[in-house]
Amino acid sequence: MPAGRRPRKLTRAQIFLMRRTPRKRERFICDYVFPSHIRGRVRKQRPQIAERDWPLVEQGLREWFVCCAWRGGAVLGMPSRAVDEAWHEFILDSIAYIDFCEKAFGAYLHHTPDEAMSTPMGNALAQTVHAWDRSEVGQDEESVLWDLDERLGIDEPLGLDGMQLAGVRSAASAYPMMAAPCFVGAGGVFGTGGEGGGEGGGGGCGGGAGCSGGCGGGGGGCGGGGGS
Repeated sequence: MPAGRRPRKLTRAQIFLMRRTPRKRERFICDYVFPSHIRGRVRKQRPQIAERDWPLVEQGLREWFVCCAWRGGAVLGMPSRAVDEAWHEFILDSIAYIDFCEKAFGAYLHHTPDEAMSTPMGNALAQTVHAWDRSEVGQDEESVLWDLDERLGIDEPLGLDGMQLAGVRSAASAYPMMAAPCFVGAGGVFGTGGEGGGEGGGGGCGGGAGCSGGCGGGGGGCGGGGGS
């Protein structure tokens, strides 16, 4: 864009078209019934997750996919070890997972270990917050992802506390065209460099993962969900 020229504002019609596919994908994700065996496999790996708490994990997994649907090409960071475990077990059911990805995202959604990320983890976690805030369900409620591990008593929990969430959101509000360059650290949110593409991930200070591959889309309020 030539220097000095102001960016054109998008029309309502243009904004609607940009959000239409994410809405459709979010609605599919919110209505999807996850394979029932994921629960048993995750609880075997994480015995501290009580049977009564499983709906929270499933809700977190659903909300993670909603974030992936609204990422818009940004790199997302995984804020929950419990959800990361559930995602991994879902991937092992390759037929069901491939079918889900094709219908939810139009392409395979890869699970990328945090050590393989090309984007700083803090930036990726901030992008997860922004993706949630863009979603339809995120307009009405907060995600369980931010403090799920702590609520479940997971060792070395990942997540974002209230101060970090507020910092990410205030930075995005102050610099709406620069929502990505935020590093979420123990001391707060700090400005950093540019924004990565593709998708990797991970959570907190180690562990976790991120999503990569074809991803865009979402819409409709999500809650828990049952198993098939």
